[in-house]
Amino acid sequence: MRSPHVDLDPNPLLLILYLCLAEACSNVSSSTGCPCCIPALECWPDGAAWNTLNASIGGRLLRPQPSAAPCHKGSSYDEGACAEAMDHWHDAFWRSDQPGAMQALNLESVGDYTCNLPSSDRYSYTACYQGAVPSYAVRATSVEDVQAAIRFANAYNLRLTIKSTGHDFLGRSTAPLSLNIWLHDLKGLEFHDSFRPEGCSAKVDTSTAVTAEAGVQWYDVYEEADLKNLTVVGGMSGSVSAAGGFLQGGGHSPLSPLHGLAADNVMELKVVTADGNMKVGNPCENTDLFWALRGGGGGTFGVVISATVRTYPALRSPVGVQLLAKATTNSSFQSLLSRFVELQASLSDAGSWAGYSYFGFNYITASYLLPYVSSGMDPNKTAESAFEPLKSFIDADAGELSLDLRIHTFHSFREWRNYQYNCDQGNKRTCTDITGFYVALASRLLPKGLLKTDADAVAKAFMEILGDGVDQIIGHLVAGGAVSRNKGSDNAVNPAWRKALWHVVLASTWTSEEACASTEAKKRFLVTKANALLRSLTPGSGCYLNEADYNEPDWQFSFFGTNYDRLQAIKQQVDPNGLFHCRNCVENAPLQSHGSCISWP
Repeated sequence: MRSPHVDLDPNPLLLILYLCLAEACSNVSSSTGCPCCIPALECWPDGAAWNTLNASIGGRLLRPQPSAAPCHKGSSYDEGACAEAMDHWHDAFWRSDQPGAMQALNLESVGDYTCNLPSSDRYSYTACYQGAVPSYAVRATSVEDVQAAIRFANAYNLRLTIKSTGHDFLGRSTAPLSLNIWLHDLKGLEFHDSFRPEGCSAKVDTSTAVTAEAGVQWYDVYEEADLKNLTVVGGMSGSVSAAGGFLQGGGHSPLSPLHGLAADNVMELKVVTADGNMKVGNPCENTDLFWALRGGGGGTFGVVISATVRTYPALRSPVGVQLLAKATTNSSFQSLLSRFVELQASLSDAGSWAGYSYFGFNYITASYLLPYVSSGMDPNKTAESAFEPLKSFIDADAGELSLDLRIHTFHSFREWRNYQYNCDQGNKRTCTDITGFYVALASRLLPKGLLKTDADAVAKAFMEILGDGVDQIIGHLVAGGAVSRNKGSDNAVNPAWRKALWHVVLASTWTSEEACASTEAKKRFLVTKANALLRSLTPGSGCYLNEADYNEPDWQFSFFGTNYDRLQAIKQQVDPNGLFHCRNCVENAPLQSHGSCISWP
């Protein structure tokens, strides 16, 4: 194979990494399966080996580039591709279309070695480093392509990564010097009027369902489901993969209080494991693997090819509420925050309310969904009782506050979701979150009892966090209700979800002009420090592993709770040599003792 040439400057940091890993790997027994082979070592595949792999997958072996590479001088410069990158830099769908692009820019970098858009022309920046972008990628269009990549990685002891859309804030979709399996082209989508998992008898209930392959994105699922008068528990962001790490990490949704987490609704998974074999996981076959893949994290137990999840009847006249609240003084804002924290518990008690709230200095914006009002699904709830918490919140003595509340009725869940992104004009590209920024996150699951009994302490912590430099706090009212009632669900979802009501995310961002290792370290330290305040309020709770702190302390318990030991045992069974290895992912015992192996990200 004559690989596409990427004319990127050599990365001095990686040259040092080569030497360090060469020494480290020479001292590691091959029985550990440590994925250490890198270009500096003799084990690295030669050109003939890469040619053979390329031929076996129909010529779809790629050399991924950082998202800004076409804009830099050298043979990789491409005026048209550069213009496209500049036009779509913050477009999450465009980023998912590029094999080397991640949704968070800092996850394409290694330390100070990155590749940014030039500020004016292609000569503004003379250096463009490969950074954390994989060396090679298999553009998978079939199960056989995935199997070929896995067998090749096993044969040469390569670092293997998996990318569906690159929405992973721990950077598990990429790693320097790795072979990546890119699942973007697996676009199969099938709805079922009655689905029974493979190998299951008539004793197992059937359900309406949808099967989505790993390259399918939630926008497409919602569009098709709406045409069939159905709803599906999926991600709010339309560009996220329907079968990728979102679902494997648990998957929260504005429909979760009504129908549970995404992982609670999985009926079957098809996955290629580390031995290169295709397996079906469901309540009747490969049950341990099926349990682990629903909450045990992506990039860990295998490559999920497709997921089949339950569908539900369309919502009837769901109600959307938008709220804007501002305060003129810090004391009035803290009082507002305390009342708003209490409001979350009251909304949960009144019905299957869900929504998202955003906190900055002296303001709160929020958008809520009430999926039904007296529709027969809950005969004990009425429109008046469902809206009573909001009425009480508005009617309370506002003091030095301004409050604006708007209520709309929609025809469907899809219409409400699209309204949040202002994307009902048929522009798919605007119908998801804006990405392409440098970002550091931390998160915490706040129990319902805390919001009811100690809202003042939560409000005080929020004030301190905002005052300490965190850019934004985001509250996700996506638990309680069916999420709590599903606490007996037989899956690996963090048990902290079953007691939580509010999933709170802390976010800090920075610009390409500020991009360097020291800035990232400061930003990550900032959110870790801020998250310590929430941890102190919630002993024994945890966090959502898909939106977690990169440096989360005690991550095994924070991500997986009491499930970790069982997950580790299953990992040992299905991936004994540790082929699937990623940051803060479940590891089998041998790998845990070899911290000198490639650990990025």
